[in-house]
Amino acid sequence: MSILITGATGYLGKKLINEFDNKNDRIILTYRNKKPKIHNRFILKKFDFFEKSKDSYNYLERPNTLIHLAWAGLNLRNYDSEIHINQINYHFDFIESLIKEGLKNLVVIGSCFEYGKYEGEIVENFESKPVTKYGEAKNMLRIKIENLQKKYDFNFSWLRLFYFYGGVMNDRDLWGNLSYAIELKKKTFNLSKGDQLRDYLHIDDVVKYIKNVSLKKKNIGILNICSNEPVSIIDLVNSWKVKYEWEIQIKTNMVPIKDYENNNFWGSNKKLKFILNNN
Repeated sequence: MSILITGATGYLGKKLINEFDNKNDRIILTYRNKKPKIHNRFILKKFDFFEKSKDSYNYLERPNTLIHLAWAGLNLRNYDSEIHINQINYHFDFIESLIKEGLKNLVVIGSCFEYGKYEGEIVENFESKPVTKYGEAKNMLRIKIENLQKKYDFNFSWLRLFYFYGGVMNDRDLWGNLSYAIELKKKTFNLSKGDQLRDYLHIDDVVKYIKNVSLKKKNIGILNICSNEPVSIIDLVNSWKVKYEWEIQIKTNMVPIKDYENNNFWGSNKKLKFILNNN
């Protein structure tokens, strides 16, 4: 099987590719600018889907499966930037071009931000009510791809990632900010009130789920990638302090909760468990 992974040089992508052993599969990775230093078992292709290409499918080694991780603008730490809306058609045109030529299995990374401000456990069949440009853009792309299935025969999985931690991440989130503060040997770290409940997975679990779902080659639709284990932010941070032996004082009620975030929410993983436990 031939598997194409976009966004392979990003935080998630670097972890995901290590899950694949190409003894039986051909793994093709795209990069936009500088060629990454990656093991030669992977096929590297310089490619920018923001630029029109007449024959992407053949150039990218005629993949059977696409795992589309790529998304621009997340490093800006601005989930309400127009950059998210402005790139929808680039992603769609790229995906459609591959499907037209024969791609049969499509896995795209979505986000829990697509749901909007629900409280409590969130199930895949909840209506999408995004309150950020990022969530809106992701959801709009999903709808456009679903409509493609009226014209073409392909399997489609849309993976809505909840929160995750671990590894070397940029500083746009809780894990990234805290680990960076540790690296700088700061004495204190400021949190919001800390009692809000969230759903976190370790990055290693996230990429395992992405890989295993992609190998199913089924028409799964929306799928939460989550733990279904709500944890308060303060308890989570304190568990990291113990696990990684971090000596830093945590100060709560120092920063406001972001407007786009719910007070308490987590994902249902019943569908995820069913998919993984059935052929």
